Amino acid sequence: MAQPYKPRHLEVNQPGNSGTGENAAETETGSQKENIHKSVFYSLLSNLIAPIAGFAIAPILSNSLGDEGRGALGGITSLVLVATAVGAFGLPEALTFHAARYVRRRGSILKLTSLILLGLSVLCALVLYFSAPYLALDHGPWYENLVVLTALALVPNMLITIPRALVAATQQWHLQALEQGVFSLLRLLAILILLWTGNLTVLSAVIVTLLTPVLGACVYLPMLVKMTREQKKVRQRKQPASELLGYGGKVWFGSLSGIVLSRIDQTLMIKLTSLQEQGLYAVAVTIGEIPLVISNAIRNVIFALDARDSGAEESAEAADRRLTLTARVTALITFLVSLPIAASVHLWIGPIFGRDFEAAAPMVWVLLAAAVLGSAGSVAGAGLSGRGHPDLRSWSMAIGAVFNLLVLVTLTPHIGGMGAALSTLVGSGLAGFGNILFLKLKYGFKIHHFYFARAEDFALLGRSTRALLRKAKILK
Repeated sequence: MAQPYKPRHLEVNQPGNSGTGENAAETETGSQKENIHKSVFYSLLSNLIAPIAGFAIAPILSNSLGDEGRGALGGITSLVLVATAVGAFGLPEALTFHAARYVRRRGSILKLTSLILLGLSVLCALVLYFSAPYLALDHGPWYENLVVLTALALVPNMLITIPRALVAATQQWHLQALEQGVFSLLRLLAILILLWTGNLTVLSAVIVTLLTPVLGACVYLPMLVKMTREQKKVRQRKQPASELLGYGGKVWFGSLSGIVLSRIDQTLMIKLTSLQEQGLYAVAVTIGEIPLVISNAIRNVIFALDARDSGAEESAEAADRRLTLTARVTALITFLVSLPIAASVHLWIGPIFGRDFEAAAPMVWVLLAAAVLGSAGSVAGAGLSGRGHPDLRSWSMAIGAVFNLLVLVTLTPHIGGMGAALSTLVGSGLAGFGNILFLKLKYGFKIHHFYFARAEDFALLGRSTRALLRKAKILK
């Protein structure tokens, strides 16, 4: 089937030199392998906590800030995500890939990534600071102050991507779940306190949004200290900056496209439509992204596992089977989660978020369709990146991004948030299929292996569900 990826820089053990190499088979635990159910459980938990907390907070913000205030907050949140993805130059993903493959380089990788990302975050903060007058041109000085505040908080918000990437590389998903739990709890408590004291404004909501992720990331400090001590006991190898930046550059190209696909809509809506439409769309995104929790969690695990396994001759075939099976199951789960939401959203969106937001229901339907359509392709993209070809994934996302932008700028000025939702549907569908097509062309995968659920998929879904429920102490 697919041929295993063997990077040119892979340092394979030589005869008579056993134990000194650092190929894909080398891990901290030797012959032990991570339990994929455990990895998916904690990855799913970490991806699920923030959306659940966000869903609990969203009605409070919508009813307290109104559609204009909610739109302003959504625009600021998108600015942080866009600036982080653009400015990071793909370095978090490069850290995950190289740290997963090269255990003896981790100290060097972490130090190099931290230094480069610090410089890039300062540069991005300056660009955003001086861009504030333009971004707030149609909304007044109060919005400009929010953008300036965002620029000041950008450096720590970008740097916390480093320990998150290291957690993915080392399969310590429980730490990411803990971080998301702390961050979400702090955010929820802060919003409730502000509401109770009568101080919940757009400004205070923005401050909470910018500060709580940084506080939540403090849970990674013990891990970083422990890893630093352990690395000092091992003979280290230096990570070439060219390899790190080369991989990061390929990912960065895709990150730009990914931002267009997932976040640029709310950022560009600042200039394309009213704050009221932005508010409606922000609520629709809050609901419509719930199924993405599934695909994102599984995609993260698959990327780290493929980075480790697909470069090893003996595990490549198993990695191929895992990839196609996981893609089908992910699409199936995403559909099963989306179906009840789509069927009932028009009944509860008004009572929960406010009657002004009932018009967001059709946007939710379109965004749910986009999540289902792109779920298998999202997992396929992780397979491309894990096999050392993030550039191919980037091209898929770039194609999707071009069509996304065309639909966005054409329809949004006329039909508001629905135009943004339709652009997401078109872009996600094309990007996902492109990932699968590249896997076919590069490695010989069959396209239909990523679609059309089979009996074994339902069986795996049942076993995995029981395993996750037992892990969560719901079943014995």
